Amino acid sequence: MKSTVFPPFSGTGIHVMSRMMGVSVGVSAKGWGYRSDIAIGRALPDMFLRHHCPVPSRGGSCHVQAMKPTLLISGCLSGQPVRYDGTARTLMQDSLARWQAEGRVIAFCPETAAGLPTPRPPAEIIQGRDGAAVLDGSGRVWEAGGHDVSGLFLVGAYRALDLARRHGCRFALLMDGSPSCGSSFIYDGRFTGTRHAGQGVTAALLRRNGIAVYAPARFSCLEAVMD
Repeated sequence: MKSTVFPPFSGTGIHVMSRMMGVSVGVSAKGWGYRSDIAIGRALPDMFLRHHCPVPSRGGSCHVQAMKPTLLISGCLSGQPVRYDGTARTLMQDSLARWQAEGRVIAFCPETAAGLPTPRPPAEIIQGRDGAAVLDGSGRVWEAGGHDVSGLFLVGAYRALDLARRHGCRFALLMDGSPSCGSSFIYDGRFTGTRHAGQGVTAALLRRNGIAVYAPARFSCLEAVMD
């Protein structure tokens, strides 16, 4: 089964309000009935069980069936050419291919979902901050030419969270180093190729809502919880 690709913004209404020193984000996607003014930090329950409990007959009982976990994955890792330079970073792993065949992998690119083109200028979180600071209003995401794209990165992050919730994703496998998807390191905002420890905007939001985020370098750890 092929990975599910979250559609871009066409056909939906998007409204983003971004204020420094206390960011407020409102998203309206009329086609999905998406609720506006999503509160940052809303908890995502970490138990995803499907309950099948018809009224039992005499001597019968209800059943609780645990479902195998579903994985949210960066689109570029699943083979989609959606990176800023128009390339993919396809991750070749037998376990990943099996999860895809089982229908347990949801592929998504926050940046293209937010309406950014491919290819596009590289973007970094400036002043040595990270995605958590962008969520809190004290950090900004700039393109190399100085264009502030913080609002679009916030929209992409909230779309990722919405998709993860609707599919019951407990885990995410995201491209490290990205200002959206980085989970252990990102670039420092000077566009010199200098890394520092930190996370992207989408990774930070998913973690705040109870979704465990893994980088490709930790794939063996992900295998242990997915199987």
